[in-house]
Amino acid sequence: MRSFSTVLFALLLAGCSSPTETTTKAEPKKAPEPLTGRRAIQSTFPTARTWAADAQLLRARNLNLAGHPSSEGKAIAWEVTYVSPANASMRSFNWSAVELGGVHEGVFGGPQQSWQQGREAPIEMSLLGVDTPDLFKTAMEEAKDFLKSKGEKPPMTFQLESNPRFPVTTWQVMWGNSSGTAKYVLYLDAKTGKLLGK
Repeated sequence: MRSFSTVLFALLLAGCSSPTETTTKAEPKKAPEPLTGRRAIQSTFPTARTWAADAQLLRARNLNLAGHPSSEGKAIAWEVTYVSPANASMRSFNWSAVELGGVHEGVFGGPQQSWQQGREAPIEMSLLGVDTPDLFKTAMEEAKDFLKSKGEKPPMTFQLESNPRFPVTTWQVMWGNSSGTAKYVLYLDAKTGKLLGK
């Protein structure tokens, strides 16, 4: 009887003891994944449509955040601007893979502004035939002499727009943050990727 009660007591103690803690390894944080220009537009378009049902693409450009310059036609952050003709307004939406320098991770809309169609017209999405990685390859070929020249080269910026200088929608590919301050600028056809001007 004594051996039975000893076994029973041992079993009760085992049942009451706390279970052994299992350690789970935390998965390493993935590096931020950059997007192409087309993917950035596709990522912001649903949010733009919740802002205005008639939202139309006006322009798009990558943002070269500190430590995250664009690479081979992809960028860690993009600013995509849409217009609403019905509301005579425009609004920019940022997509970012990181939280950095006032840019929030995910898709976030900026303030709404007034807009009237002037020289810059909305862009038909069907005209976006060539994505930014292919434009990058063309730009590197067309800018060979500039790239061989002395001096540090600024990060590349890709800017989609309806440019009055050309009869087609264009991507500006520039070494710098704007066409006014860039060290070198190329204009490429957004549908075919062909060079339009330098």
